[in-house]
Amino acid sequence: MAHAITDALTPAHQFPMTDKIIEISGKKPEERDKLIKKMFLSGENWRERILKNWEYIGPKGVMSSHMLYEMGVATMITSVAAKKIIKNPTDEEILRVLKGEFMQIFEEKIKWVADQKYYERYLEKGWTTALARETKHDLLPEISKIVALGWFEGIRRALEEDFENVKNKSENKKMNIRLISGIFKNHKITAPNSRQTHPMSERARNAIFNTIQAKIPNAEVLDAFAGTGSLGLEAISRGAKKSSFSLKKTD
Repeated sequence: MAHAITDALTPAHQFPMTDKIIEISGKKPEERDKLIKKMFLSGENWRERILKNWEYIGPKGVMSSHMLYEMGVATMITSVAAKKIIKNPTDEEILRVLKGEFMQIFEEKIKWVADQKYYERYLEKGWTTALARETKHDLLPEISKIVALGWFEGIRRALEEDFENVKNKSENKKMNIRLISGIFKNHKITAPNSRQTHPMSERARNAIFNTIQAKIPNAEVLDAFAGTGSLGLEAISRGAKKSSFSLKKTD
């Protein structure tokens, strides 16, 4: 997933290189089915072959420019500490992901990258100081942020799937919910027979507590819309000082 997001936000990958190669070679990708045909373009005679390959892999050729651009970005990344290209998502972006709007955010960012014309500027003047600075301080942090939001979207979908799986189980079937870790590890809670209660899966609870574990010891926890109370009890098991449970219906 991270690779796919990064590819889509990489300026060189937004350039219609396939169309340009077809224009130069006169052949579709499936006609260039061998490695030698992908590395070098064919022609009717030596003069035509030289001219085509000059446009393809010459100093400012389509393929050579693409490769040199990506080498420049890779070199830039290896010389920078990871924490310097990290950009935290805004509260608004997190809320949008929770509402199921990750793809809209992703599409907006793809358009933003295109609007900056990073690759077009590179093709025109090469790696200028301004382009390198913008890539380092603007583009790379934005890509890292969207990758983070992509993983968040994955967690959201997993939790949604878990919820639906539990929801679809028989309402009359009692469920034993196991505490995962801490002093009450493996202790079981019996979920009530009520269609109003949809216990969170172990996988979902474990993902949540792995994220916030450092804040649990001696904390005062509120388990809102508690249902079975598994979150509050899990927190107690893991060292919370106190858990309060809020539940609208108690039947």
